[in-house]
Amino acid sequence: MKRAGFTMIELIFVIVILGILASVAVPKLIGVKDSADEGVIKGFVGTLNRTVAPSKWSQSLMDDNDGSITDAAYVITGADTEYPASFNATDSINTANCFPATVLNSQQAGVVISTKDDKFHILCRDGNASASPKFWYKEGGSTLLVDVNGTGLKAKN
Repeated sequence: MKRAGFTMIELIFVIVILGILASVAVPKLIGVKDSADEGVIKGFVGTLNRTVAPSKWSQSLMDDNDGSITDAAYVITGADTEYPASFNATDSINTANCFPATVLNSQQAGVVISTKDDKFHILCRDGNASASPKFWYKEGGSTLLVDVNGTGLKAKN
């Protein structure tokens, strides 16, 4: 006798195996986009801290502003760095919103720019004569805890 196709039991086994594989793979794939978004924001903040902040800080020192970038003349635009797609194309970082290093606990102070979906906020601590400005990020809705030196900024959900 010649077989022309699969039996019903073979098809059921294949469907069960595919279901098991899907149940393992789907949970792993759900968090991938969120992790990628956070990675882009981390990279952007790193760029701000490595290249843009020292540049604006030295400009402020040369302008006799004692290293402070809260002056409106120090707005960070697309000419200073390339913004990730999660920001609007016309976004700029208004450094006037940077908070001083003496702020102890803040929830919204220092937010200089947010993503389109308001999921991430980038914050800034102003510079002074001896320390350059510093940028951080936090997820929207999390509480921001800042130590006096600005070195232990942490977001708490």
